[in-house]
Amino acid sequence: MANPLQKLGDLNQLRSQAMQMQRQLAAEELEITRGDIRVVITGDQKIKIFSVQGITSQPAIDALNEAVKKSQETAAKKLQSMSGGLGGLLSGKMGDMNQLRQQAMQMQQQLAQEEIEVNKDDIRVVITGDQKIKIFSVQGITSQPAIDALNEAIKKSQELAARKLQEMSGGLGGLLGGK
Repeated sequence: MANPLQKLGDLNQLRSQAMQMQRQLAAEELEITRGDIRVVITGDQKIKIFSVQGITSQPAIDALNEAVKKSQETAAKKLQSMSGGLGGLLSGKMGDMNQLRQQAMQMQQQLAQEEIEVNKDDIRVVITGDQKIKIFSVQGITSQPAIDALNEAIKKSQELAARKLQEMSGGLGGLLGGK
């Protein structure tokens, strides 16, 4: 029988590692430049700079960050409903890895179908639950190069977070069913 105090200690260790990783990601910046479009995004997916032809719009940055945050919240809710959250994962309720992988792929497909829309002033952002910007318009004008640059920045930020998580997961030991 598993020791509940040990699981609590493991959970606290995991939480501490996650907070440390979050701080590291917030400190790292990635820059994408495509022609006259520049995007600077942190590893924790906060857009710091978005400029076109050297012109920056704080309302556009705010709308983009709100859209990304809502997309992250949508994904977190899906994960929570799928797995019972971290508690379900730690208690072994997830089943075998093949089942987990299948559920993750199904969740990814569902997230790709969900759209979140943010409208602020004359700025409209439509982003999918898997964090792909479909529409970004300012005063009704859409720029596909801007959408491409933003999506590239988000993707690189996700890749950075995945690498950090991979590094961190080496320290999780048997927490997630190993050993």
